[in-house]
Amino acid sequence: MVIRNTTIILALLGTLLGILFLLVFIQNFFKPLFAIVHSMKQVQNGYLSVQVEVKNQDEIGYLAKSFNKMVRRIQETLNKNTQLIKEVYEMKYLQKEAQYNNLCAQIKPHFLYNTLNTISLLIKCKQTDEAIQSIEKLSYFLRGIMNSDKIITLKSELDIIDSYLSILKARYSNNLAYEINVSTEYYDYLIPALTLQPLVENAIIHGCEVKRGKSKILINSSQDKDFLYLNIIDNGIGIETDKLDMLNTELLKNISLYESSKIDDQITESIGLINVNKRIKLKFGDAYGIKLYSSVSEGTHVQLKLPLT
Repeated sequence: MVIRNTTIILALLGTLLGILFLLVFIQNFFKPLFAIVHSMKQVQNGYLSVQVEVKNQDEIGYLAKSFNKMVRRIQETLNKNTQLIKEVYEMKYLQKEAQYNNLCAQIKPHFLYNTLNTISLLIKCKQTDEAIQSIEKLSYFLRGIMNSDKIITLKSELDIIDSYLSILKARYSNNLAYEINVSTEYYDYLIPALTLQPLVENAIIHGCEVKRGKSKILINSSQDKDFLYLNIIDNGIGIETDKLDMLNTELLKNISLYESSKIDDQITESIGLINVNKRIKLKFGDAYGIKLYSSVSEGTHVQLKLPLT
């Protein structure tokens, strides 16, 4: 009787220990799987920084690695999409800003007044052909700057510049000379509208208008193995070394919209350069943009670096 009871008790204890061991084994076996399920719920709730600890190299370990890789790819894709949306937004914002700045800077009353007054004088002097040409140039120029939110060919941009400079030449007569000597092989090259025109305007306003004597503007192109360079060269008053270094330093930066509102007061007059430079970097990449070369009393060379293909 005692032996039987002892045997039963031992059997029960063995069974209980076996069940307990089995429960512990099952819990340890499925614990990584439960961790993956828990992490999936976290990802479902928007927490994409979750990563499952990989302890074993079995099937569950492979599943954990695959889950971690999937979450990282989702995170990278979302980051890329967020950056792309930001860049598209900034591009459109800067294009609209450029359009607004051009409307304010060029279509303000004194610009129209001076242009129309020049046309009126041409008519009074019976220079009808010149007056008609100036009206046509003004019309083309106005249409061009109203389309600043578009991507256009380099040829179209050069036509806008030619219209702009023709209007100024009619006003300044022999005091302004310009030459557009861009290779025709780049005429179909696509750029954001009003990329070169603000740079030419900058050369006129900050370089030539404040200089005595005849002003000259040269616009040409050059290239090397990987890059296309568009050059705007004037014989204006030039830029002092300290300010030139400051401008080139700012142009090297990938300035955000927020940062551009805090640019040093000494270079706010060149915000058109900053704007165009930012648009170029957004369109083609950080390796491209504007660089300035200048000497006081000798003039300024604005070089726009673009991808060759």
